[in-house]
Amino acid sequence: MTLNSGNSMALGGLMAGTRQPASRQASAPKLDDASEAFLAEAKKSPIERIQDSILKKHNLTKEAFEQLPASEQASIQKEIEDTVKQWTKGAKPGAAPTGMNANVLA
Repeated sequence: MTLNSGNSMALGGLMAGTRQPASRQASAPKLDDASEAFLAEAKKSPIERIQDSILKKHNLTKEAFEQLPASEQASIQKEIEDTVKQWTKGAKPGAAPTGMNANVLA
């Protein structure tokens, strides 16, 4: 197999010394939905991750949680607080997401 030196599409159009048009150089790459979701999750604090995890365990969104009666909210909030206390003491509660130390140091 030989490369055609006159064909700019050789090697997928990525020939040494070729440049992108100025319009493509200036624009930042757009993130796809998966990348945006990942970045949103990565920016959450460990406590936000614990809250989300416990709400998910109860099949609730934040909006649905806010619509619950005060007694049910208090019960779930206590579960969140207990989990946060366990996590801050170094315990690894089952409800806490993994990889939480990364945000503490960042």
